[in-house]
Amino acid sequence: MSHQSPDLRVLKASTLLLSGLASGLSLSLSVFLTPRLLEAPVPVMLKQWKSAFISGRASMPLLSAAAAAGYFYLAAKSRAGAAAASSSSMIVNSFRLFVAAGAMTLGIVPYTLGVMMGTNNKLIEREGDVNGRGGQGQGHGQGRGQGRGRGAKDGGGGIKVTAEVEKSSRGLVDWWGVLNLGRAGMMILGMGLGLGGIFLE
Repeated sequence: MSHQSPDLRVLKASTLLLSGLASGLSLSLSVFLTPRLLEAPVPVMLKQWKSAFISGRASMPLLSAAAAAGYFYLAAKSRAGAAAASSSSMIVNSFRLFVAAGAMTLGIVPYTLGVMMGTNNKLIEREGDVNGRGGQGQGHGQGRGQGRGRGAKDGGGGIKVTAEVEKSSRGLVDWWGVLNLGRAGMMILGMGLGLGGIFLE
């Protein structure tokens, strides 16, 4: 590590910083935000969840992609230096850790699409129904507010928040928080793998 250039050290620190920011942000959504959302009235809960969702959708992929790019670049640098190093086995292990770190960090994208998208769409649709803006292009208009636990329309354009609607809405938000823990865990593991790769060099 003492023979590394300042630029490479800055890259390592920046990659870990980005990885840590993404991990902390994702974890806070489940640990801090979700319990507070569940304390709010259903219309407010859904509106605030949607605001958090939109903000996260704009920032999380960028943070994770930037961190993953840093890990993959560090993997390439480790592989390039392995042939000239006397302790090449350690550098090969470092290369593998960086690759794994990048894969885990970038893996939140397919995880979100494959595991969380269904719940996200249900919550977006429910928020539109409850707050009177329809299903946001999900294919279910407000006029179909009967059935599937939605309840009848109220005078303000949204559906009436019955006990069934409240229970299912809170269940969706709670389940979203649980699913998001998996995403946070992937990024935390990625950061740990990246930190291990740095220590091995």
